[in-house]
Amino acid sequence: MKNFQEYSDALTRCKNGHVDSILLCAKTAIDIDTITGIDRNVWQAYATAQALFHNNLGLEAIEVIEGILPRTENPSLLFERAELLVLRSSLISNTYRMELTAEDLYMAADIYLQLGLARKASSCYVGIANLQYNTANYPLAIENGRRVIDLLHGIFPKAHGDSIQLMQVYNTIGLAYYKENNIDSAQRYYDRSYALATSLKEEFWQALVAGNAADIYLAKRMAKEAIESYENDIRTSLKHNDPTSAALSLLSLGAIYVSEGRLALARQYYDSAYALLSRSGRPISLSKYNYLMSQWFELKQDPVNAFKYYKRHITFRDSVQSIQINSQLQQIQNQKRFEKQRSDIALLKKENELKEKELTISRISMIAFVLVSVLLAGLLYIIRRGNKQLNELNRVLENRVKARTERLRKTNQELDTYLYRASHDVRRPITTILGLVQIAPLTHESERIEIFNAIQKTANGMDKMLKKLQMAYELEKERKSNRVRISINKYLGLKIEELRKEYPRMNFEIIESDQVVVKSNIVLVNIVMMNILENACIFSMGCSDHVTITVHNGNGFAYIVIKDQGIGIEPQFLENIFKPYVRCSTKSTGSGLGLYLAMKAAKLIGGDITASSTVDQGSEFVVMIR
Repeated sequence: MKNFQEYSDALTRCKNGHVDSILLCAKTAIDIDTITGIDRNVWQAYATAQALFHNNLGLEAIEVIEGILPRTENPSLLFERAELLVLRSSLISNTYRMELTAEDLYMAADIYLQLGLARKASSCYVGIANLQYNTANYPLAIENGRRVIDLLHGIFPKAHGDSIQLMQVYNTIGLAYYKENNIDSAQRYYDRSYALATSLKEEFWQALVAGNAADIYLAKRMAKEAIESYENDIRTSLKHNDPTSAALSLLSLGAIYVSEGRLALARQYYDSAYALLSRSGRPISLSKYNYLMSQWFELKQDPVNAFKYYKRHITFRDSVQSIQINSQLQQIQNQKRFEKQRSDIALLKKENELKEKELTISRISMIAFVLVSVLLAGLLYIIRRGNKQLNELNRVLENRVKARTERLRKTNQELDTYLYRASHDVRRPITTILGLVQIAPLTHESERIEIFNAIQKTANGMDKMLKKLQMAYELEKERKSNRVRISINKYLGLKIEELRKEYPRMNFEIIESDQVVVKSNIVLVNIVMMNILENACIFSMGCSDHVTITVHNGNGFAYIVIKDQGIGIEPQFLENIFKPYVRCSTKSTGSGLGLYLAMKAAKLIGGDITASSTVDQGSEFVVMIR
């Protein structure tokens, strides 16, 4: 491992030139024929891939790596395998195949941790956190960023590179918290990143973090401070040749001037941003530019150009969303694979313990038979007792294996169903949108507005379906032991405010006989309540538009009764409403997972849901939370 690292460092010093000259330079720096403990074929492939990479031949470099990776399955070549995986992740990231990049980094990080190389593992998690942020997986970006912090805090003494990594990951966590609308946490991590950048005298990072923090100034209505931070970020980013960061700050400044009605000045900033993004912009950055230009043309009362830029925004946004969908499904499957591997390891450990006990008893029996024949009766008693314990242990193990196997079977069955349904449910609205986009150029202006509304409605439906899949994923990973104090009265007030944004005509009436506080898992409680309340809104629209919510304590439970005056549920459907993919009405527009996820989440926190309904009079759902 040490020799391979030394040769790799020598290769880094020889990165300029053609492929053959780079290899010759590295061999001159360190004579590989004199080094022991290194696989020459693996190193040759690694060096060739590095040389191809530095000559902008990324695809050829990936082929070289994939050709040699099977050879590194030997346990003695774990370090070399990790180094190859990290190199391949850098190459794949240039193709925007984010899920493959993350998979390589996860595998490399696991190997480094197995070898006790925490510093190298943290470097992998820095890359993973950035990937998760760029694909809008903000909670996962925060989670992996904290892994970096935990790993580096355990390293003494700190190196300069460790501080650089901490500075970068603090900034990434701050960005993710800002996207999650957690302004206070975002500010806290920006402050940590800025403090490190200042102590390290990193002028570029000082300006970059200050530019990111400018978004918080805007949220606090401190426009002057925000403008100063954006302008400083633009100057420093251009000085250090980072056009993307400069472009994003230019877009933010343009948006500020639009809000002030200074459209001509805003257009200058937008044009400058596009000039930079056209050279190095990512899809998510170009999506933001086109969206802002669409709004600008709307204010200029130019609907033709506004629609043109909005279509471009949709194109770039959808390319980012497809990456996000792939990443989410990959995360679900990786989670299931990890749980199966963990189960197999635990079972193997029990089997080894059983074999060790059997071997110990056999040895005791042989020694006792030869040396202590007088104690034969006592020995027989010990053996019988040991056999009884072994039989009992076997029985317990068999029952555990059966139960675990059944759980895995059900989990895999649910996963297969989710993936199958997701592929069809995602494809259907995408096909609808593509069809509407194709006919749009053939229609009149009034018809285009209708087409645009239809596209928006289809996109909203697709967004709701993806949220249901995200809830299903959160149910699998969430631990019911993650309990916090929840004021149900305040919680319902916040949720109703959210629902009023989507269903402005709905009238919510809350009847509070008690101040109800429970200690439960907030994620699972949210899955229960949002699905029940959303159903009440959907099936009341066009009827009474009125939903009554009653809150009270009783028998150790918090009772939340949600009653609507909507279309009701047919009696033959009532007993099946908590099963997956059940739709009981033509007004059903979702995936059929809402009530199923609500019941599953309620059971996980020790609660329950009951339902009663009368056709054309409405439905009543009683949620019990312990």
